[in-house]
Amino acid sequence: MAGELFKKYYSRLAREGIIKSALVGMIVGFSTLFLTSIVLWLINEDLFWLAFISGAAAGAVVAPVLYYKKFKPTTKEIARRVDELGLEERVLTMTELENDQSYIALRQREDTVAALQTVNAGLLSIVVSIPLIVSTCVTGVFGVGMSVVTALSSAGVIESGREIIEEAMKPLPEYFDIEYEVSGEGGRILNFETEEEIPFQAVEKGKNAIPVIAVPDEGYIFVGWSDQFEDPYREDENITQHMTLIAEFAELMDGGDMPGGEDGFPGDLPGDLAGDQGNGKPGQGPGAGGEFIPTNQIIDGETFYGHEYEAAFEDVLNVLAQNAEMSDRLKQLISNYFETIKTTTSDDGTSGSNSN
Repeated sequence: MAGELFKKYYSRLAREGIIKSALVGMIVGFSTLFLTSIVLWLINEDLFWLAFISGAAAGAVVAPVLYYKKFKPTTKEIARRVDELGLEERVLTMTELENDQSYIALRQREDTVAALQTVNAGLLSIVVSIPLIVSTCVTGVFGVGMSVVTALSSAGVIESGREIIEEAMKPLPEYFDIEYEVSGEGGRILNFETEEEIPFQAVEKGKNAIPVIAVPDEGYIFVGWSDQFEDPYREDENITQHMTLIAEFAELMDGGDMPGGEDGFPGDLPGDLAGDQGNGKPGQGPGAGGEFIPTNQIIDGETFYGHEYEAAFEDVLNVLAQNAEMSDRLKQLISNYFETIKTTTSDDGTSGSNSN
C-alpha cells in the first residue's frame, strides 16, 4: 500500500539520490585523477592519459554503487521526508504499522492517506549539502590542474617532479672570487662587456670568468699582471680557486719617456748604440745609424722600435679591418690600446715610440 502511495514522491527523491551519487563519484574520480597524475609526474612517465582513464573508471564504478547502497530512496526515507512537510510523522507511523490489522492501525492509515491527498510532490525539495558541492569543486580543480601539469611535463614544456627533486638534491655550486686590484695608480680594470669598473667576480667552479681589460689612465701605460700575463685583455677559464690579480701600470716620464735610467731610457743601451749620447749620435761616426732618442726601445739590439712603429700599427689596423668575426668594440679597444703607445715627440722634436 505504501509503495503505491509513494510513487509520486519516489521519482523526486530518486533524482536527489542520483545527484548525490554522481557528486560523490566525481569526488572519487577527481581524487584518483589527482593521485595518478602526481605519481606519473613524479616518476616522469609519458602516460598522462592513464590518469584520465583511471579517474573516469573510478567515478563510473563508485557512483552507481553508492546510489544503490546509500542514496536510493527507501520507504522509510520517503515517509520521513513527506512528514517534514507538516504531517507530524503520520506517514512514518503508517509504514511502521503497515502489517497491523488492528482498528487503531486501520484508522491511522485512513487518516494518513487522506492527508497525503493534500500534499503536492513538488513541495519535496532536492537537498544537496554545501560541503558535498564544495568538495566536488575542490577535488575537480586539483585533479584537472595536476593532470595538466603532467601533460605539460610529458611534452617537455615544464620540468617533471623527478627532475625538480634531482635538482633540489644537487649540492650547492661552489663559487670562487676573482679580485682585481691596481698596483698603486695609473689605470682601471673594466668589465670588457659592459665597460664598467669591476673589482671582483664570483665564478662557479669550472666556469669561465667574464673578460676584463686593464685600461691605463692618461700619462700611464700598462705593464702587466701579477701572474706574469702581459696582455691587458684577459678571460680566465676553468676557475678552481680564489684569485687576486694585480694590474701594474707605469707612469711616462716628461716628454713621454719610459721610466728607467737617468735619461729615461730603461736600462743600458746595447752594443755600439751606446755611442756619444752627449751629441745625440749613436755609434762611432757617420753612417752608424739614425739619431739616438732616449724614449726609443731597441729591437734585436740594432733597430729602434720607433722606426718600426708606424708600419706595425698600420699592419694591425689592416688585420682588424679584415677580421669579420671580431666585434667593433674589441677592434676599438685594441686600436685605443695602440694609441696609448703611440709615438711621442722628444725634446729635439724627433719622433720616438713607447711600448709596454
